[in-house]
Amino acid sequence: MHNLYEKCKKLLRSNLNKRQCKPSSKYRKLNKKKKFTGRTSSLNLQIEEILKELKVPYVAEYQLNGFYYDFYLPDYNLIWEIHGSYWHFDPSVYGDNPKHKIRGGKYASEVKKRDSLKESIVRKKGYGFFVTWESEVKKGKEHVISLLEEQLRKL
Repeated sequence: MHNLYEKCKKLLRSNLNKRQCKPSSKYRKLNKKKKFTGRTSSLNLQIEEILKELKVPYVAEYQLNGFYYDFYLPDYNLIWEIHGSYWHFDPSVYGDNPKHKIRGGKYASEVKKRDSLKESIVRKKGYGFFVTWESEVKKGKEHVISLLEEQLRKL
């Protein structure tokens, strides 16, 4: 599994056959040792379909400094995170209550702090970064494509 990931990184860097560079489904679910072993969210699957349709090369579950990011678009040096409303405490759904709690006992303030840390790491390393919320994905494929195009114009 590790060799597949390294092979994909090398292929992406050399701009060869990028379509083969999607980690296998065995590389997706985060286990206790922080390695992906199986499935991904339905939101991420929708985004993968869009990226494939647009023929945009990507790496799913991209690892950087011990964190995993939903998508890395190497042609744009862009990291794209898809935030679910529940797990990332979408303020349009839950407001700004830092004491809101999810299963597993995490508070909104902890999750937001972690999300901010992930973003700061990406930006310090020189990557572009943007987040799309679940509510945006639910507006449909054309809406997501317009958000992506808008973001790419900013680069």
